Amino acid sequence: MKGEIYNRCDDKDFDITIKVESLNDLKSGASKVVLLTNTLHIPHVKTCSASVTPDKISFGDVTRGKTNTKNLNYDIKGGGRISFTSSSMDNGHLYLGNSSDMNISVPKKFIGPMYIWETPFHSNSGIIPMELNVSTKADSGESSATLTATLNCP
Repeated sequence: MKGEIYNRCDDKDFDITIKVESLNDLKSGASKVVLLTNTLHIPHVKTCSASVTPDKISFGDVTRGKTNTKNLNYDIKGGGRISFTSSSMDNGHLYLGNSSDMNISVPKKFIGPMYIWETPFHSNSGIIPMELNVSTKADSGESSATLTATLNCP
């Protein structure tokens, strides 16, 4: 038995023919019998990458009853979409210290159907404006939350 793979490359996808043959040595001479010939179509695997900056967002000293703004920058290569999730996120708001007295909101176009933050389709780079709302009842001290960015390639 012998197996062969023939790769006929297409532009973006691959067509591969796999042949499995039986080699017989009969008294009348050698003969090849093809047991299986199959063509597989394998879609091109597209790679994509992304960066999100800054690594750490600090709003600095904030005042109760005020809002503060910062930007989250993203850059996507090769298509795709970034989703931002957090255990401290609910209804599209990110709660610092899990307190509703300190929450970050983004414009509606960045909130996906599952109420997580998402970059728009077909947007390779951009800015997500974030607004920190601090209520008059907010506790003193440091508050934080962790965002997880997930890149979904096409």
